[in-house]
Amino acid sequence: MAATRLYFTASVEEQWRALAGPWLRAQAGAAWKNPKPTVVLTPSRAESFYLRSRLVEEGVPFLGLRFWTPSDARKFLLGEILPEIGTATQAELRLVARACAEKLAGADGTVSGPATATNATLTSVIREPGAFLRAYDLLLGAGWDPSREGAVYGRELAREMQQALEKLRIASQAGLHRHLRRKASSREESLIANVLVVGFNAAHWPLWDLLKAVVFSAGETVVALSEPRVFAEEIDQLWISSWEEVTHTESISPMGPILTDEPKIPFAGLVASYEKGDPGEADTDDLTFRVTPELASHIRAVVLQALDYLKRDSCTRLGIVFPEANALA
Repeated sequence: MAATRLYFTASVEEQWRALAGPWLRAQAGAAWKNPKPTVVLTPSRAESFYLRSRLVEEGVPFLGLRFWTPSDARKFLLGEILPEIGTATQAELRLVARACAEKLAGADGTVSGPATATNATLTSVIREPGAFLRAYDLLLGAGWDPSREGAVYGRELAREMQQALEKLRIASQAGLHRHLRRKASSREESLIANVLVVGFNAAHWPLWDLLKAVVFSAGETVVALSEPRVFAEEIDQLWISSWEEVTHTESISPMGPILTDEPKIPFAGLVASYEKGDPGEADTDDLTFRVTPELASHIRAVVLQALDYLKRDSCTRLGIVFPEANALA
């Protein structure tokens, strides 16, 4: 297995000063000389934009550094080690699931076999396979085999589904991640020179096999782990322990400067109060509440508030967060 180091930090600023910043500065000067990619893997573009903005502020050139999200990593690994298997579309998965259920149900449409639960499952999948496909992919993403460790009444269908997908040489997203992890773990030559994995936590369990595939494909890997969240402490601790088990190493605190001058995090008191469920102290943050009666006025209020922020000299970056991808977003 490639050389992997795990580091544990308590805040984003500590992570930058003691780990991400030094790693990026060290790699920036040599990445363009290496024929293999030097990668920074983040959950989304927002994290990579933040890291690049810090490098720009410091005047550090980062020619040759590749900032990837999971979709970029998946595309690269598929092209390098798994070109023979394609990504199944949702329509293809639904068609295969229905065909498998109908095959098990019998040519006349009546379910064969004594198990009532199995009969109901097959009938349900024939009508609408969406729920079965979601459960199938979630089990795969969690590292389980639906044909052996799923619900008893769905194992036969899951087994038939696996065989059909292998025959067609396609796979669901979680299935692709599992194939990539197996292929990457058996390779001796690395595909990636160096990789920094940063920003991931237990909320990203469905990407677990893909992250391991990236780590197995790299010559040297640094994984940045964060302090467990208040509302998800147990599962975040399990996330950290899983990394330690896979890499056979212990997460340690990086050797960096003592953050006696760590900048004040905006709305830190408000966030802590929300997460812990305790009343917090009022701070001096510029916090404004806008209440509107309907969507049109809500949109106008958001736009006007955004313009007000953008007019300020202190506003170098503006983020607008929505609860979901609805009409307002």
